Order: sequence, then C-alpha cells, then structure tokens
Amino acid sequence: MSLIKKIVLVAIQTTAFSVLLLAQKPNHADDNKNLKPFQVNYAGIELSYDFNKGHLQQLYMLPENHETVSKLKHSEFSGLEVAIQCTGFIRTDQNPTGGSPGNGLVFVETKTEQTILGQHMVIYQIDTMKNLLVESHYDFYKNIPVIRRYTVVVNTGTTEVGIEYVSSAMINNIGMQGKNLIDEKLVVHYAQNNWTSEAQWKAKKVTDLGWYYNGSFNVGNVSFTNYGSMSSSNYLPMAAIEDTETHTTWFWQIEHSGPWHWEMAGRKNTYLYIGGPDEKYHDAWKNLKPGEKYVTVPVAIGCVKGNFNDAVTALTNYRRKALLPINEFNTQCPVIFNDYMNCLGGNPTTEKELPLIKVAAEVGCDYFVIDAGWYGELGKGWWDVIGE
Repeated sequence: MSLIKKIVLVAIQTTAFSVLLLAQKPNHADDNKNLKPFQVNYAGIELSYDFNKGHLQQLYMLPENHETVSKLKHSEFSGLEVAIQCTGFIRTDQNPTGGSPGNGLVFVETKTEQTILGQHMVIYQIDTMKNLLVESHYDFYKNIPVIRRYTVVVNTGTTEVGIEYVSSAMINNIGMQGKNLIDEKLVVHYAQNNWTSEAQWKAKKVTDLGWYYNGSFNVGNVSFTNYGSMSSSNYLPMAAIEDTETHTTWFWQIEHSGPWHWEMAGRKNTYLYIGGPDEKYHDAWKNLKPGEKYVTVPVAIGCVKGNFNDAVTALTNYRRKALLPINEFNTQCPVIFNDYMNCLGGNPTTEKELPLIKVAAEVGCDYFVIDAGWYGELGKGWWDVIGE
C-alpha cells in the first residue's frame, strides 16, 4: 500500500472513530441516568469511580478490604480522573483540578484486556468543544499493588489545540478515612537530591510543607518540581504520603529523564496531581495538530496497607518484576565496560583507549563506553569546553 493510501486510510478511520465517539456523547445530564458507579480491583488495589452530572470521577485508590471512606462531597473541583488544560479554555480554579476541558470531559467507555504481566485498562473520554479523545491507560501487574499510568490525548478534530498541562495520573481523596484531621495525620516522604549528597530522605507533615486543610476555599498545596534534563537534580522523582491514623500509604515514581511536577492539595476533598513538563512550571506547551496524539510521561502509582517501608517494598517489586521484562535489552544483561570511574577519569585519548578496548573485548565485554561527558580540552577553561 502506498504512503498516500495509508494516510488517507488513517484519516478515514480517525474520522469514523471521531464520529462514533460524538454519537455516544450525552446531550445533557439526564442522558447519564444509566451511568452507574463501578470499581476495579486488581493485585490488592481497589479503584472506585462514580459520575457527577455525567462526568466521570475517580473517588479513591485504596488497598482492598480497606476501612470505610468518609463521605465524599461531589464537586467540580474534585475527583478528576484526568486533569487537562487547553489554551483558550477558561480555567475555573488555580489548581490543576480547575483545568478545562479536564473538568468537563464526557465518559465514553472502558476497555480491559489481559496481558502477559497482568491487565491493561483504558478509560475513554472526549471533549466535544475541541474534538479531543482522552485515553487514560492503566497497566496492572500480577501480585504487585502498583499501577503504571499514562494519558494519551488525540486530536480528532480539524483545528490545532494547545495543551498547557495534562496529568499522567490523579489520585483523589487521600486521607479521607478515619476521624483525625487530614492535615495533621498525613506525612510526606520525599528525598532531597544534590551533588555527592543524593537520596536524603525526609518525612514531614503536610502542614510543615505549607498545606492546611480547611474544608473550604484553599490556595495552598504541597508541591515538588524538577527543572531541566536531570530528573533528580533537586529531588528524586518519587515520593509517598502516609496516613498515620489508618496506616495507609500512597506512593509514586515519575519515569522520566527530564522535568516533572507533582502536587497535593484540595478543598472539600483532596487530590494528588502527577505529571511531566507543563507550561506553568517548565514553559512546555504542546501544539496538537489534527490527527496527532500526545502521550504523557509514564508514572507508577500504588497504595498499601502499611507504612513507608511497605510502600518501598511494593515499588521495588514493581521495578524488578514489571519494568525489567518489558525491555528485552535488560533481560539480555550485556557486559558493559565504562572507561571513566577508577580508570581514565574523564580524560580519554586515542593512545589510552585502544589498549583498553582490546583487553575489554578479550575478557568478554559486549560494549565499551567512552565516557567523555566530563572531558575538557587541555589548556582550555573547564566549564567553557566541558562535554564537547
């Protein structure tokens, strides 16, 4: 099939799918009377969903057999399954939960399929103003209370759409169990990172990090942001929130080698937003053209009945059992020789490298790495030529 025919075929299929989605769009709230709450249970995690005025809301993510959840109040500012803000839309709140069309998406359907490692679920929603198809992807893993999340936004319309931010994952109503005050019982576990002082784990109450729950209008939050191409320049791209009353811990890691942002706050209910680069914090703006799709950075989210150590155990199991088999290269485990540390110390030359390459090959190394990231030409200023 020629390239032109392929393009035409894809365009026809995309248009047909768009029409199908629009045909399923409810006209008003009364058309949603058949939408019923549903739950997803897998590998010890329970996800609960409901509908408010026809819009899908994620009520909570909790361990199975959890305690009763406090009464949750439906609000346009809470329960978003995916947060998204597009240029030209009115933003109804300063928090990500106020983004549009995020708080006005129309639910279409949910599809689930079995995978080698577990189960894959996709929740489909649409925005009919800009003709966007929003796909929320969930990868579940056997016997591991961790979910890999990412969001796909497809422009099924005929005009370009600017995306200012879109969440990789949302977790709602953290700490809405038990009787104690939310802001006094929630503890954030995070790791400060710096040169030669990596992974300095801290544990602080959300009140010590600037957020106080008042059940009403609230502009404060707990937020961590990374800038630039080093994903761990200030903080590790991972954290956890522990409910010290109910002994429940939510945790996550952002699987991206660049900018990211997460924040936790809320008004009557709480939310956790996790995402990659966006316009507000990183000047990252996506011009999504007709037929194009935008895929967010993946994140891993989880929840356990237990403390921070139990959360780390679950996340470690996820890394070892779920991440490594995905990449065939990792399962092959090639032997790699790197000439930097305890060898050439960032000063590679042809005369020094050739003997090393020869010996590395003789002893069975599969790859030889010339680590020149810290290389500087002799007689020149270090920071002027580093990396050349």
